[in-house]
Amino acid sequence: MGCCNERGVLRPLLSGSAASRTGNSTSRYQNNGDNSARYSRNHKRRGRKTGTKSANDISQQHITNSDHNDYDEFDDDDEDVILGYSGAASSWCYIFSEMLRKIGLLVWKNLLFRKRHYIVTALEIILPTLCAMILAAIKTEAGGASQIDITGNHTTIFPAIKEADLKELLSLKISCADCIVAYAPNNDQTQEIIQELASNLVGTKIDWKQFENEEEIEKLLASLSFNNTAKGSLRAAIVFENGLQAGSSAVSYKIRIVDEFHDTGLLFPWFQLPGPNSEHAQHYAETGFTGFQVMIDKILAKRFTGKAIAHTISLQAFPYPPYTISFDFNMLYFILLPQLFVLGFIFMVPSIIRAVVSEKETGIRELLKLNGLRGWMQWMGWMLNSLLVLIISITIVIFLLFWTFNIESGAVLVYSDPTVWWIVLLLFAMSASSFCFFISSFFIKPTLATTVGIILWLSSYYFLFVPLEKNYQSSSLMDKLTVALVPNMALHLAIKVMSAFEGKAVGAQWVNIAEPISSVDPLSLGHIILMFLLNTCLYMFLTVYVENVLPSEYGVRKPWYYIFQPSTYWRRGGAIQSRPTSSEQVDIDNNMPGFEMQPSNVTVGVEIRNLRKVFGRNKIAVASVSAKMYDGEIFALLGHNGAGKTTTISMLTGLFAPTGGTATVNGYDITTELEAVRDNLGLCPQHNMLFDKLTVSEHLRFFGQLKGLTSSEATKEMKELLKKLQLTEKESTLSRALSGGQKRKLSLGIALIGGTKVFIVKYCFLCELCIMVTGGNDIENM
Repeated sequence: MGCCNERGVLRPLLSGSAASRTGNSTSRYQNNGDNSARYSRNHKRRGRKTGTKSANDISQQHITNSDHNDYDEFDDDDEDVILGYSGAASSWCYIFSEMLRKIGLLVWKNLLFRKRHYIVTALEIILPTLCAMILAAIKTEAGGASQIDITGNHTTIFPAIKEADLKELLSLKISCADCIVAYAPNNDQTQEIIQELASNLVGTKIDWKQFENEEEIEKLLASLSFNNTAKGSLRAAIVFENGLQAGSSAVSYKIRIVDEFHDTGLLFPWFQLPGPNSEHAQHYAETGFTGFQVMIDKILAKRFTGKAIAHTISLQAFPYPPYTISFDFNMLYFILLPQLFVLGFIFMVPSIIRAVVSEKETGIRELLKLNGLRGWMQWMGWMLNSLLVLIISITIVIFLLFWTFNIESGAVLVYSDPTVWWIVLLLFAMSASSFCFFISSFFIKPTLATTVGIILWLSSYYFLFVPLEKNYQSSSLMDKLTVALVPNMALHLAIKVMSAFEGKAVGAQWVNIAEPISSVDPLSLGHIILMFLLNTCLYMFLTVYVENVLPSEYGVRKPWYYIFQPSTYWRRGGAIQSRPTSSEQVDIDNNMPGFEMQPSNVTVGVEIRNLRKVFGRNKIAVASVSAKMYDGEIFALLGHNGAGKTTTISMLTGLFAPTGGTATVNGYDITTELEAVRDNLGLCPQHNMLFDKLTVSEHLRFFGQLKGLTSSEATKEMKELLKKLQLTEKESTLSRALSGGQKRKLSLGIALIGGTKVFIVKYCFLCELCIMVTGGNDIENM
């Protein structure tokens, strides 16, 4: 319940709430029919070029209720249109300069946080530097001993493995008391071949068994493997698929060696080092595969030609030319670098997540939105804050990896372009920061968020790194790019590619970022760079989406489908309106019951016209409220819980969008000129929304400049407010060290600074909710 004096003009709120207003009727500004001068003065310091409009041109605006506007709000996604500029170019210049100014303020604020969290900030720089120093120290201490120089005419020649040696190696592999060699199919042709093959292995103890097909051989192997009582040991199998029939021009057969695997999927290894590699040829010989192949091929040649091959066959690797190789240090790039970087940059996780979630916990993010700082600007400020420190770390790391500390051993990275590595690490820092933002969007408790963030940082790497490397050769390009959606894994693959080029003595260069690692692995550095950019955009989008959708104590949440609503991306524009006076025609009938006569010759500061808010389809929070609030007066809004007081104020401040009706604050419409409305509004919330790590003076300077004051103007007004609020002695005190009353005073100062014309106090000394329309008057004189 509430009452109105003879100056009040109000249509009751839902469920019987009402309003009362106290104060004098004087106004510092008198209506003279031209309000453009006041608008110009109010925005002169912000560089706006304003236009004028007659007060007679004011017309009532109404927003019809529709389903897609439910839960809509003016927040960080809004683009408030302010017309009246001299041209499109100046309009865009102003908008851009305002964005830069506000983002610069955020960076200044975040740097102050960095200064007061100097231990974490130092660790963000020291830990990556320490990891790079470890690699540099290993390379430096190795000295000249780490180099094996093979120069001149020294060519590597491998010894030949003769046919007799191949037979001997085969006999050692398959010969034992109960060894079985299976073959299929069971027909005359295969039996003849196997009999001749057995005659070439005289003295070898082998039990040759025939089977109808390959599947029966596999069943035998399964029974021997899972039945401990079964006798016999299957060592090899020979399966003739086709070609043994009369008239065949080609023969196809398989040689299957038990417990031996020959990977033939790659022509070259994914990670190549200078120097010869004869391990594969030796492996084929030692397992008996080559021995079987040589003898079977000779038997088949004799069978089809009728002549025996008199020549002996030997196995020998091709010679390798002179080369220079670093003592296994190239492999160190891939083994250590990714893990060192993942561990080295881990302190960015608590630094980012704790700071972001702390602002959500106190509700200061919503207060910043009400002061015209859109959500995307806040995220941009945090991104720049993160990169400013990480760039220092990355630059030091690159210097340590490329600087030659020992002439004999050389630098850690010799052949690569340092700018390529620097850009890759910078892109990693961007994607990793956005990944931390995404994690923070799910939490409202800093400690829990930090703990989960560190766990996810480590687990997202090690739980994916092991299976990827185990199945790397069989993984497709799409599989690798999918894994690269995790920033740490994208860094792992990037270092894998760059290390491969370093191992080839070519190095990662801008000219080869699109080249694959090898002819059998299509992954290139260009793929990973694109994934870094995609990760940054993807996680930033998900961060904004989750923040808008998940329930929160502060602000209003949007429906999950809001990204599909046209109203999310397109807003209505409108012209600047002049401030109406009490003598002008409005849509309030003075003769209606419950309404008072309008005063004359008093300037209207806030006018509410049929304001309505419906949540969902039929939950009416505010039912067609209309009211006028005049300069120099205090307007008290009374009502029981759920009457709609907070919802009404939320619509005035732009936190909620009205379902119907509109309101003007100093002549600016809340539906079309929200930025100008917020410039004239000051809000002192029910709870203290303060930065724990900022002092009293820093709070006032920050919010003063946020509202458009220059640095000198904000400092001057800050000192005046400190005297009026009796906080001069607490000027350099952090807000967390203030008493409860001092925090309320500081919240009051934040709302007042910047020439606030309309001042809203939640739970003031007069009533539950007060709106003070100063009209330029000193708040102390009201």
